[in-house]
Amino acid sequence: MLLTAYRELKTFGKIFLSKYFKRKFLLSTSFVVTNRCNSRCNYCNSYNIKSDEMDTRDVFRMIDEFSALGIKRMGFTGGEPLLREDIGNIISYTHEKGITTTLFSNGALIPKKIGDLEHLDLLLLSLDGPPQLHDSIRGMNGSFEHVLSAIHAAREVDLPVWINTVITKANVDQLSYLVNFALQNHVKIMFMPVFNYTLTAGQGTIDDLSAHEWPFKTAIHNLITHKKKGAPIVNSTSYFRYILENWPDSNHLQCKAGFNFCAVGPNGMVYPCHYLIGSDCGADGRKIGFRNAFESLKIPKCKGCFGNAYVDLNLFIEGNLNVILNTLKHIELRKRA
Repeated sequence: MLLTAYRELKTFGKIFLSKYFKRKFLLSTSFVVTNRCNSRCNYCNSYNIKSDEMDTRDVFRMIDEFSALGIKRMGFTGGEPLLREDIGNIISYTHEKGITTTLFSNGALIPKKIGDLEHLDLLLLSLDGPPQLHDSIRGMNGSFEHVLSAIHAAREVDLPVWINTVITKANVDQLSYLVNFALQNHVKIMFMPVFNYTLTAGQGTIDDLSAHEWPFKTAIHNLITHKKKGAPIVNSTSYFRYILENWPDSNHLQCKAGFNFCAVGPNGMVYPCHYLIGSDCGADGRKIGFRNAFESLKIPKCKGCFGNAYVDLNLFIEGNLNVILNTLKHIELRKRA
């Protein structure tokens, strides 16, 4: 644990230096390996977005070029990333480069494909409430049971699991249930409110799904209380305070999208962050090279977001002590072979 913490501090030391000298340093990327999905979540539109997908050779080239830039983490997401037949090879290749690997999944294919996750460091599973509610939000019967089966399969191979919950008006009164679920199943959990971006179901739908102000802020205050009592909540207290102060109109942080992190779409387009995939601020990694694509990115002018990972990362880079200590506390990666 101390060695891991030292490595994390060393990495973020490089980030602080890049900030001081105003030189780009690529810490992490989110790679949407496919838009295809076997769920039909009511807040997501990914499965309706048609896109070419890079072949394995192009993906490996991206990993090589980002590795040369010193990247530390690569997160695989979708859609459902396990629908790609070569996902195991992609994860293993990334692991060979010494890059930390994480993967978002709805859990349905985890037991069948657990062998493909041999070199995965952290599995993130989506869970939005009790069985009937979660199945309804996900648009797929049995979704809740898929999460339980995925947790069990991951535990069998000592793969750490975090739960990710999107807060909507349908589950805003179920967050304590989800905290207890995490405790009972020995996993960690993180939360973020639903908000609109390029891969969601659209502003009108998101507005309809968003919780009302009073129950939402009450729920966030309750999460802060749970966290102070030792609940396995990954979000920092500073993150919760940020959304309390700014929700529903996000306040633009001093964001390092396109400077310390980026995102890649299925077709090899490189963007400043995950929430801008499909916008007009991308660069074609297959055409000009992934290193050049990242170097060409400009920090976007946007209204900000409520992305849990991005907000905490930006607060970390700004030197927020609460976030730094919280990050070190929740370092939980698989022992590397």
